Amino acid sequence: MNPFRLLSQLRNALLRRRVLVALIVVVVLTYMFVLDLKFVGKLLARQPSVAPRSPPAEFIWRTPRRLKGIDLPAESCNHTSQGPTMTVDDQGVVCPMRYLQPGGCCPRQHNSSVQHTCISCMPTTHCCSRWEYCVSCCLRPQQKVSVRSMVQRLRAALSPLYLAVHEQFEFCTSKCRTSSQSVRHENTYRDPMFKHCYGLQLPQLVRPLR
Repeated sequence: MNPFRLLSQLRNALLRRRVLVALIVVVVLTYMFVLDLKFVGKLLARQPSVAPRSPPAEFIWRTPRRLKGIDLPAESCNHTSQGPTMTVDDQGVVCPMRYLQPGGCCPRQHNSSVQHTCISCMPTTHCCSRWEYCVSCCLRPQQKVSVRSMVQRLRAALSPLYLAVHEQFEFCTSKCRTSSQSVRHENTYRDPMFKHCYGLQLPQLVRPLR
């Protein structure tokens, strides 16, 4: 047998084998690539969809009506109902709950009504002993710039509660409520007396007497 012919046949056989091996490698790699794509697709499908964050509500400072005005039968107000004896309406007027008008407003000409009062509030910490007085003090016209500034700061911190408020009564009623910032050790008020605060400062830490 011609040795040159034999070498040529061996070389062709080796080339065919290399081509076959290369084809097998390409098929295997393609199959693995397709599996990876399917796996990544399943992982992405399992990820919870994130709803776009809605823009914060526009904050409006509503000009309060004066206390010495005439009580109108059709006048309506938002008011608090947390306390059993006292209430404060959205004009910053505090009155006994029993004198509340049908429209939800405190009577303007009653001796027991007082508007924008800071009774029982500390001027240094802006913390009050009663929630209704805290709300009333927070609603003072002098607080307009301060309240707007606090709303911006709290919204910048992405506080969901303050992203939704759109006027000062909503802000002040929320801000004056006791929260985790009012307590220490999760069960004791920082200041048991002045625990309702309308400012950013924490209540003063009062250590119990031993």
